[in-house]
Amino acid sequence: MFIDNVTNFVGADRKLRELKEAFIAQSAEVKGFAAEEGFSFTFIPPRAPHFGGLWEAAVKSAKHHVVRVIGNALLTAEELSTLLTEVETILNSRPLTPLSQDPNDVEA
Repeated sequence: MFIDNVTNFVGADRKLRELKEAFIAQSAEVKGFAAEEGFSFTFIPPRAPHFGGLWEAAVKSAKHHVVRVIGNALLTAEELSTLLTEVETILNSRPLTPLSQDPNDVEA
């Protein structure tokens, strides 16, 4: 898992490591599962979002839409939730693969 190297993620990494140790200490079955399925965090350098690639591009797109709509307005929690849902819908409506050049091909 590649994530930003900020304090909340570093803290989450530490806490997850503590939980992993607690589970390993509790049972052989959990220990076997953790050893088999294990996970590790790989941190990108701090203040280097260009290392994030596609997920940073998605964050940039989401911020772009949110900033354009909000401007200087103050939103209620419900309005903000609605806005974020609409931005999510916009971003998730994009095709995952290139579209066909054939105008009669309607499948993505």
